[in-house]
Amino acid sequence: MTPTNNGDLYTCSDEFNSNFAGLHVYIPNRSYRETIEVEQYSWETLMANIGGNLGLFMGISLITIVDCVEFLWEMILYFSKTKNQQKTKPIHLKSSSGWA
Repeated sequence: MTPTNNGDLYTCSDEFNSNFAGLHVYIPNRSYRETIEVEQYSWETLMANIGGNLGLFMGISLITIVDCVEFLWEMILYFSKTKNQQKTKPIHLKSSSGWA
């Protein structure tokens, strides 16, 4: 399949010529459109948005932790008061006016 040189022309074997397919490409004009890619989301904007969202969610979780600690503290105080009230006997005062 190697071409042979016959003077100024290169010729190929008959097998190559019989199995060869050619393709002609027609370009109507030689103008082109230039596309420039511009980043819409810069690295700094990405980092700022990630930091803002992280701060938001960390703030929400911090508030939730503080609320849970406050709830536990109130429960401890409530149960400690009920234990103290159970240890002391209630005092019943008799009213002189007849009201119970």
